[in-house]
Amino acid sequence: MLFKKIFFFILLILAPLLLTGCVLNIGKSGEKIDQKIVSNESTKSTVPLFLYSWFSELEQPIDQRVAFQYKAIPRHPKSPLPPTNINVTNPNIGTILNISWVNPKEVIFKNIRIYRSIEKNKIGSLITTLDGRTTFFQDKEVERNKNYYYTVRSVISWVDPKNSNVEDQESDNFDQKLGRPIDKVPPFPPKDIQIISGQKSGSLLIQWTNPIDEDFNHVQIYRSEAPNKIGILIGSNIKDVSFQDQGLNNNLPYYYILTAVDKSGNESLIKLIDTGKIDPFKIFEKEEEKTIKQ
Repeated sequence: MLFKKIFFFILLILAPLLLTGCVLNIGKSGEKIDQKIVSNESTKSTVPLFLYSWFSELEQPIDQRVAFQYKAIPRHPKSPLPPTNINVTNPNIGTILNISWVNPKEVIFKNIRIYRSIEKNKIGSLITTLDGRTTFFQDKEVERNKNYYYTVRSVISWVDPKNSNVEDQESDNFDQKLGRPIDKVPPFPPKDIQIISGQKSGSLLIQWTNPIDEDFNHVQIYRSEAPNKIGILIGSNIKDVSFQDQGLNNNLPYYYILTAVDKSGNESLIKLIDTGKIDPFKIFEKEEEKTIKQ
């Protein structure tokens, strides 16, 4: 009796292995079943089914076992998504600030509203309302060297299910971007420059036309006794269109440079210009020297 109990116990243990295909299938004649009858016999796993899932998990690469973190912000159904990637750039002319942003692709806004403030952490005043597909605005109502804080919000139309009224709902974002219009562009120099001699001994009268730049402030004059040199500053903060240079030596050449300075302190670029007249007789002197040598 004990032998029969042991036999049945062993049989119960081996039965699952036989049923799951761990043991090779044997025919009545003791021969292996033809491989043509059993498809893909050579590729079958010899792992029992109840262990297969465990082994398959071990075979997975380690990078698939990493858990990631996902960001989500709960919102009221009436509150639309705000624009993102808001940037305020300065084109360096002192009177303009460029504002750009990105609208979500899955949302079509009714409007875009831009707020401007001169104080941080205050929404300020609404300066423009744009079409909901717009992603760029140029603010031309700014002053040089002044801080401005911008907030860009989106607007959608929301239907109230209670009374079917259509309402405009604005996003509630309060993030601000700082912009400061700084002028870094030099102004045009004075033009129509004339240097008049002979009115007084040891004196030259310089006349010009001021540039038409909106931020033009004054003119500066440099004088040199040699060409291709800036020389010394003989007149600064000149807001007139003429200048009398006195105390000069008669019959000596002088070289002048006139520049303009704007309200931001930018000065027009300097290019060395010889204002002295070329002596026409020097050309004939050179030709005469050539004929003598020949």
